[in-house]
Amino acid sequence: MRDKIVVGDSSCFGCPIACGKRNYIKFSENESYHMEGPEFETVGMLGSNCGISSWETLLKASKICDIYGFDTINAGACISMIMEAFETNRLTLEDTNGIQMNFGNDNALLQMLEKIGKREGMGDILAKGVAEAGKILGIEDLAIHSKGQSFPVYDPRGAKAMALTYATSPKGAHHMLATTFGAELSAILCEEAFMDLDAPIVRIGGKDVPISYCKDLENAIATVRRASPGTSTPDPGS
Repeated sequence: MRDKIVVGDSSCFGCPIACGKRNYIKFSENESYHMEGPEFETVGMLGSNCGISSWETLLKASKICDIYGFDTINAGACISMIMEAFETNRLTLEDTNGIQMNFGNDNALLQMLEKIGKREGMGDILAKGVAEAGKILGIEDLAIHSKGQSFPVYDPRGAKAMALTYATSPKGAHHMLATTFGAELSAILCEEAFMDLDAPIVRIGGKDVPISYCKDLENAIATVRRASPGTSTPDPGS
């Protein structure tokens, strides 16, 4: 990604991590995109979940979702659901408005996103969300959700505590209500890679999002805090 489309980093004010990516891609003399993202969830749900590996397609898909104002997680879940149904012959070309909805079909992804945004044909059904669309299309068993909310990219098979979050959250499979994956990753680092760490795990990512100790990162945070009046400087070795 950095080699192909990234032209710079972006961050919240004062943050030394700069996890955001500013991307630029030129498709033709008359078409180019300069935007932040695609985000982690967008890459996962519209990318790998749909068998798409082209950064050009992912930027276009993200742009379509931005223009029409719908969520990339649920969009990816809906489209991958009908790709699964199409490849197992539970949906036909007639059902999908003549679009070959195979996994990895870049054009099919973009065409169906446009249909969702315009509420046309199959897109009008998918715009109702993965749970309702699954019922209408008779493929409810392929609709992966909890309480109507599509599962995000934080896979509970790896981040097991997230399964409890998805099951008990009043919003269903929402990855922002109880971010247990941070604590789980820290525990894995402590258990399996402790001897390679500079120091024990510390909570520098926020109360609910601990991350592993990193000397350079701690020093960067210390520098930011020293430059900000009224803030204390942490001990880099703690």
